[in-house]
Amino acid sequence: MPRHERARHCRFKDGAVKQPRQLHGVLQAYRLAKDSDEQKAERAAQIQIALQGAIDVPVETAQRGLDVLKLLGELADIGNPNALSDVAVGARLAQVAIRGASYNISVNLDSISDRVAADTTREQMKGMIDQSKTIAEQVEAKLKA
Repeated sequence: MPRHERARHCRFKDGAVKQPRQLHGVLQAYRLAKDSDEQKAERAAQIQIALQGAIDVPVETAQRGLDVLKLLGELADIGNPNALSDVAVGARLAQVAIRGASYNISVNLDSISDRVAADTTREQMKGMIDQSKTIAEQVEAKLKA
């Protein structure tokens, strides 16, 4: 496996490890004391920080999935035609990874108090989902051609 591919693989694994940690951070923030006004304010701030972290990891995963999908789109053009079915499977798997990341993001977006940031992330994900669908369909069309 080429060095840049090993690095990409390690980044995907890193994201898979980070996601449960981020979820744990959200749960811990919700468990903070809320007896006094000061504790409530600190709890609310920690929840927002944890939620943003829980969103950042799947956004990064989706972006990496899109990067892989773009490479698969290029490979469909220049690779061995006998491997096109494998490229098409990879393209659909990358598309599903992006969609799955969007599910993890959407669960937390409604709880983010910064509506501008939430809307920006929502639009960013919509763009990645649309782009992934287009690329995956293009690869599949080459398979059927």
